[in-house]
Amino acid sequence: MVLTPLFALASWVIAPKPHTGEAAQLASIAANQDRALWSALFAIAAISCGIGATLGLMHMLRERRPMYAGIGGLLAVVGLMTWLASTGVDMMLWQMARDGVQASDVSAFKALRDSTAGASSSTGCRCCPRSAW
Repeated sequence: MVLTPLFALASWVIAPKPHTGEAAQLASIAANQDRALWSALFAIAAISCGIGATLGLMHMLRERRPMYAGIGGLLAVVGLMTWLASTGVDMMLWQMARDGVQASDVSAFKALRDSTAGASSSTGCRCCPRSAW
């Protein structure tokens, strides 16, 4: 329970600057490839610790308030899985920016953002303050 916010903070602090435009975001990731990778890896570590902490709290609460434990655990795990999907998008962007920003990468990222699934995973549905890009 202590490591989750620490890893999340580390992920947020070292992340490249977020931008609203697709080309600018990919350029930022291309300029800071190591920071983008470490940010995603710290986010994955935070999610892993968070799932363990959530399941542990659910186990502790199941005898006192089983309904609340189940509902709270479900909501927490759904949020963590959404954050994991967004981190997967971050890893994809890092991979796209490794060989430089190209027009096909920008158009693919724009298509992802314009899709329904991309909107939920890359525009603000994760538990991290930098998710608003």
